[in-house]
Amino acid sequence: MLNKSTRILLVRTDKIGDVVLTTPAIAALRKKYPEAHLVGLVSTTAAEVYRMNPHLNSHIVLDPNLYTGFLGFWRLVRRLRKEKLQAAVAFQTKMPVAFALLFAGIRYRIGPYSKWWSWLCFNLGRR
Repeated sequence: MLNKSTRILLVRTDKIGDVVLTTPAIAALRKKYPEAHLVGLVSTTAAEVYRMNPHLNSHIVLDPNLYTGFLGFWRLVRRLRKEKLQAAVAFQTKMPVAFALLFAGIRYRIGPYSKWWSWLCFNLGRR
């Protein structure tokens, strides 16, 4: 499924404390896939947490000035496509971001099956 050169997106787009709680999972992914390119998708509120994370290669800040509304949605889809991602792990996200993962063509989309739309967006979801 995933190899050492895989590009993985890690999504947590809410408050700073919740983003901090994802750091052990990011460290575990880095340990499992030391050669993978790990990209974080994070809110402006918590961007510093991902910027300072030594296990991430880069991060994308979900700036509401850029990625809100219809045009912002498609701007995010284009941005994600540019990254050439093979997998996405959504620790938590809102519906527009989950659909952006789908439309960006990310093959493996892992996330919680907790909302009606999550069943459409994640192909490797967990309940």
